[in-house]
Formats: sequence, C-alpha cells, structure tokens
Amino acid sequence: MWAPMKTGCTMIQAMETSFTKLTHMSVHVVLPVALFYGDLVSDALVMSKFWQAQHYQYFTLNALAILAGLVTTSVIGSAGMGSASEALQPIRGCTAVLTFLHVIPLYCFFFTFWQFADAKFATYKSDAFDRRLRDKGLTALMASSIIGETFGEAMLSSFVQLYAALRHGPLQWPSLLACSAARPKASFDGGGQLVLLSLISLGESFSKIDKFGHVSRYRQGQAVVVGLAKPQSVAYAALLLYRWLAVCSRLLLFPLFQLALHEDWLFLLLVFELQLWHVAYGGSLLWIADCILQAGLVVYCTENRWKLFFAIPNTLSSFEPLLLSGEGALLSVNVELHAVLHCAESVAAIWMANAFGSGVPGLWEEHGFALRLFLASSVIQWPLLLILRCFCSHQLPSHDFVAVRDDCLSEEAQSICDSCDAKIPLYVAAIVPFTMKSGCDVAKLLDLMMKGQASAQVAAQTCDLIKRHVLPKKSSELPANVTAASCMQAVLCAMDAHLSSPEVQEQAVWCLKNLALNRPENEETLMTLGGAEAILRAMTENCSNEAVQKEGCVALAKLTTEHQNVLEFLSLGAGEAVLKALRNYTTSTGVQWWAFQALGNLAESSEGRAKLRNLLAAGVINAAMSSCNSEIQEKGQLLLEKLGQVGHTGP
Repeated sequence: MWAPMKTGCTMIQAMETSFTKLTHMSVHVVLPVALFYGDLVSDALVMSKFWQAQHYQYFTLNALAILAGLVTTSVIGSAGMGSASEALQPIRGCTAVLTFLHVIPLYCFFFTFWQFADAKFATYKSDAFDRRLRDKGLTALMASSIIGETFGEAMLSSFVQLYAALRHGPLQWPSLLACSAARPKASFDGGGQLVLLSLISLGESFSKIDKFGHVSRYRQGQAVVVGLAKPQSVAYAALLLYRWLAVCSRLLLFPLFQLALHEDWLFLLLVFELQLWHVAYGGSLLWIADCILQAGLVVYCTENRWKLFFAIPNTLSSFEPLLLSGEGALLSVNVELHAVLHCAESVAAIWMANAFGSGVPGLWEEHGFALRLFLASSVIQWPLLLILRCFCSHQLPSHDFVAVRDDCLSEEAQSICDSCDAKIPLYVAAIVPFTMKSGCDVAKLLDLMMKGQASAQVAAQTCDLIKRHVLPKKSSELPANVTAASCMQAVLCAMDAHLSSPEVQEQAVWCLKNLALNRPENEETLMTLGGAEAILRAMTENCSNEAVQKEGCVALAKLTTEHQNVLEFLSLGAGEAVLKALRNYTTSTGVQWWAFQALGNLAESSEGRAKLRNLLAAGVINAAMSSCNSEIQEKGQLLLEKLGQVGHTGP
C-alpha cells in the first residue's frame, strides 16, 4: 500500500511543479510579449481594412502613429538599456536598429526562455527567477523596448481608430476593432464604438508610475524612479480612477472636437483646420498644439531638453508620480501646472465647438453617450486630483520614504541620474532593487544600517544584495572595502531596527546564513555577535510569516550540520521555535522539509533528543507527516526513529 501511495504523491508533486513552471513562464514572458505583438498585428489588420474601405486618410494617420511608436521606442529604448547588461551583449552594436524594428521583445522572449530552462530553483514560487532576470539586465531591456510603443504608437493609434469608429460607425468589421490593440469596444448610440479597454490599458499604464516597486524609469539600465503606493491601498485605487478619467477625457476630446467642427469650412480653413482628401484634421492639429505646449512645459519645469519626449504621454496625463509631492519630486512636469493647462484646453475646446461648430447638435444625437462620458470624466477628474495631491500624496523628504542619501548611490548611478534626471530626488532612486556594481555604494549603505537610518525597504534590499554576492559555494564578490564582519554587524542592527518587518527579517536571516556557511571564521564571528539569538528572535516575532519561518529553519539546519552550535541553539529555544513553525505550517512543504532537517541535526546530541522528547516533538512530527509528500514522510519517520519513538508512516 505504501508504494502506490508514494508513487501517487510523486506524480502529484510533478504535476504541481509543471503547472507552476508553466504559470511562471506565462506571467513573466509569454503574456507581455503576446500583448505587444498582438497590438502590432491588430493595427496592421485595421490598416488593411482602412485601405480596403478606401479610408486612405485613416490608413495614413495610423501608419504615422506606428512610425511614431517606432521612432519613440528606438530613442527612449536605447537610453534605457544598460551598457553592462549581460542580456545586451549578443546584440551589441545593432540595438538601435533592432529596437526600431520591434525585434527586441522577441529577443527578450527567447533569452528569458533560455534563462528559465537553464535555471535550477528549489521552488518556482520564489523570487529567484525575477532576481536572475534583473541581474542580467533583461528587466530593463524589456521595459525600455516597449515603453515607446505604449505611449507612442498605442496612444496615437487609439486616437485614429476611435475617430474612425465615431465618424463611420462599426465600418462593417466590429470584431476586428474589438481586437485592435487587444482592446474590446462597447457600442455607442448611433453605432459608433469606443475602445473601452484602451482607456483602461492606458490608464493602468499611467497608474503604474506610482505602483510600489514598479520601475517607472530606466536610464542606461539603472532604475531611477519607482512608485511607493501599495496596490491594495485606497490611495492607489483613487489614483487608478483618476488616471482612467484623465485618459478618457483626453482620448475623447480630440475626435469629438474634430466632429463638432467638421462641416464648418470657413472657420476650419481660416482659423484652425486644414483639409486633405476632403477630411478635416482639427483634432490632429489640436493634439499637435497640445504636444507643443507640453514640450514647452517640460523644458520649463525640468530645464532638460532630453526629456522632451515626455510631451507625448503628457498630452493624455502627466507622466509623473502623482503620489509623490514636495520640493524636488519632479520627473517631467509640475503636476499643478499640467492640470491647469489641460483644464484650460478642455474649456477652450468646448467653447470653440459651441461658438463656431454647427455639428454639436448632431453629436448629441449620434454620440450622446460619448459626449456625456467626456463631460463627466472632465469634470470629476479635477476635484479627484486635488484630493490625491492634498490628502494621499507623500511629502518628500519624509522619514518613512527617504531611502538613502544621495551619496549612497555609486558614482556611476549618480552620474546617470544627474545627467538625465537632474530634477529627480536621488533618494527615490534608491528604493529600487540595487545592483552591486553600478547601483549603490555598499559600504555607505551598511553604515546607514548600523546607524538605524535605512528604511525597511532599503535594509531588506541591501541584505538581498549581499546574500546574492556571498553564495556558499562561490567566492565572495563583496567590494574590497566591505568585510563579512561589517556586513553581519549591519544586518544585525537592521534586524533590531525593523523587528516587525517580515521582509527585512527574511532577507537578513538568509544573508547571515550565506555569510557564515562554509566559512568557519565567519560562522564563529556570527555566533559571537549574537547571530543565533537574532535568527530565533526573527522566527518568534514573525511566527505568522511563512517565508521567515522557512528561512529560519534553513539557517538552523545549515548552521548545525556538523554538530556545531547545537548546544547554543538549544539553550536559546531553537527546539521550541522549530516545532512551533511545524505546528503553524502543516501544509508548507518548504517549512516542513527544513524544519525536519533542523530537528534532525538537534537530535544528533543526547541533550537535543532529551529536549525534543520533553517538548512532545513526536506528536508535532506525526501531524506534519500527514501531508501527501513522500520526502516529508521519510524524513519524519527517520526523525522519529532517531528520537527513539515509533510513529506512523503516512495516512
């Protein structure tokens, strides 16, 4: 009976692993690349329909939109690619051409697939794969290669296709319009259609600028701006609503303005609009005028001409972290000035349409829903923005969010930020995940941790940075001016300062274990500095966090492998901590496996066996063995035998 059950458990585990691997690949690689090229393919199909229907004007405008996306991507993308990126090495010298041709995402797909197949992870649910992609520069490469398409081609194509839908109805191919740019549409009165998901997609793209941990800006591979808002927070929900309203208002303004003035030949010719192929281009000219104004505003606010390309997305909504405020919190424009300008433009466009346009009554008859949506979104967004800026934004500098001072970035990172984003506060840059070589000055970060001045995010990221460069079976890659002892002292100080932060405790325990493992002199130093107490305290104070419990058990198992440190850990309550983790996480394979390993090491000594018997460990072990995992059951059975007590062998 045991053999068939063991085989069944193995099959279930294999199926779970395969499913997890497939999900991981889909989320990280397949979905983003599929959406990117799906957008291009759908636009090409829409253009072919424009041509077949002899709507050459829309064909030309959509082609120009795609060309704008190609140019924007090649310009912005090249600036965001890190020169030291390992992913970039095979195609160095032809990145600009490949970016212009939109081949980079496909290259990223194959490179990522190769990295995933080559990597060996203990669990595919960890963030090891994300870190691998980040370290090799693939994350920056992918982000840089698609940002121009999102805010260049996709935005302008939405204008063209939306106007075509409003002007000519469904054009006999509603299903294709529904797929265009992967954005389904909903019908308007009179047969016109609106690309509703394009509003959601663009609004979400803008809102990600404020999303916690999301990198909004790469320069030469160095992440320089990220958001601070938690996705589940009320502030982020309000921000997302504002972005949707702003995009909806602006995306509807230009085509509706053109429709309102379409038949007013005298005004169009003399005042505002040109005629080509008997089609008016007032909406296009209004957008161009707005783009010129936004370019002037960018130069005025940043005094940096390299940021002129921000004018394109700023015609919809400010490419700016809205939840960061205060002196120096600036990426492209001053949010208040930008809002005043857009509000004034909307008022002026509405006045011109009512004063000079004879097509307004017809618009209410044919596109009443579109007009009401435009007016509602235009009115609601401004008080919502006022609420966001006054009550939801984080004032900088702030003790909670000031990650590090300017001088804690490396000289290379400071040079990149100063030359490209002089008006961005450099401490915002430090909240992004660091890189050892170009992102930060490790010695100064450790000094901040020693003094208790590093925020929880920075402390956790610094521990993560160190642990990845002191792998147990490899030589240390720490800078020459950083010693293992100084790292341990700084990590222990960070653990004391952020005792209630599970992220800090998990990364710190992991870091201490890597520093000490297979390095006897480091292990002795760690125990002298109080590393055992810190590890057990992290488990005790964060008993409700699975990741901390697992890493604590891993550290205990690794640091007691050769029977060293066993008595010290036992005297500090290691047995109690591990058994409590077993009780709380009966379904966690990771916690159970390493907990059994740690208990097995503790039970090698007579003192350990006596201690575990007094703690009634057999009952806890039997409960943990109820899971359908053959390795866990085997380890549990061996542990029970070592304790001299007989338990069952499975369910």
